[in-house]
Amino acid sequence: MDKKAVKVKMPTSLAGNKASGFTLLELMLVLVLIALAAALLGPRLSGGGQIRLQADLREAAAWLTHARRDAVISGQTRQVTLSQPPSTDTPTPATRSPRQTGHWVSRYAQIAAIEPKPDTQKTQDGKAYVVSFFPGGGASGGEFSFSYETFSATLSIDTITGKISTTLPD
Repeated sequence: MDKKAVKVKMPTSLAGNKASGFTLLELMLVLVLIALAAALLGPRLSGGGQIRLQADLREAAAWLTHARRDAVISGQTRQVTLSQPPSTDTPTPATRSPRQTGHWVSRYAQIAAIEPKPDTQKTQDGKAYVVSFFPGGGASGGEFSFSYETFSATLSIDTITGKISTTLPD
């Protein structure tokens, strides 16, 4: 008796021998293209103005905090001038150092004093505000409005403690 092996063919798909659907490689390629498009177009479509305003606000707060700390450590009064951005659409380059100049220029946001304190000086051209920090930790203080496009935020400086706080609306 001759025994022959029986070959059993298992179906590879529900549709019989024909393979249907997408391969993993094709799905991954589509997902990469979607992610790339979202990364390139996302910032332009939503929140660009608010992101620029937040960047300006954080940078100004960092400069002011640095000046406050420097005044306390050195025992000398330190001043920071908060200036309006240039009139062109080109942002100001970030080549400044708080240790060198004490002059911060906004890249995008317009600055206005909401509640200037008596010691907060306004420059002669009216486009900048000078804030002083004293060796005891205090400051000339004030509350300033930062606005860019349709977004606005506030930066407050406490006169007694010199503490800087920022507020962004939701």
